[in-house]
Amino acid sequence: MSEKVRPKALVLPGDNPTDRPPVGPPMIERLGLGVCSPGRGQTMSDRNLSIRRMLLPRDTNPHGYIFGGAILAEIDLAGAIEAARHTKHAVVTKFMNGISFDLPVKMGDTVTLYTTLTHVGETSLTIKVEVEASRNGEVAPVAVVATEVVYVAVERDAEGNLHRVPVLD
Repeated sequence: MSEKVRPKALVLPGDNPTDRPPVGPPMIERLGLGVCSPGRGQTMSDRNLSIRRMLLPRDTNPHGYIFGGAILAEIDLAGAIEAARHTKHAVVTKFMNGISFDLPVKMGDTVTLYTTLTHVGETSLTIKVEVEASRNGEVAPVAVVATEVVYVAVERDAEGNLHRVPVLD
């Protein structure tokens, strides 16, 4: 019987998995994920409409407000859609920058998620996700939350190296 080989954990440069630093702006700054790195040719993408949907009773608490976790799932999905526009290789969520909801979302609100590619690393992408809610009967949408999500490559090439994320033109 052959012995199973466990894959190595995904670790970004400077990230010690046994001593995790706090997630948030210092983490993004320390890893250099907050802005595009000059000299590699990266450019920030335009703000893209990623998802628009009405949230339903299955997404709510007993008081008619949307669970934060339902919005987090939408944020992750919107970011993954944007990541797929920029690389053909499989990527997974590494972390989300600190989440702070500015306003609650109510059942029946239409949420719109916009994404912007903000950084391309060797094997990672950072994507800003902005969530807005359109209240029933109101014209202007309201900002709910904005965060940055880092996605990292998980597929390896023939030599066992993680696939590089392509450089943007």
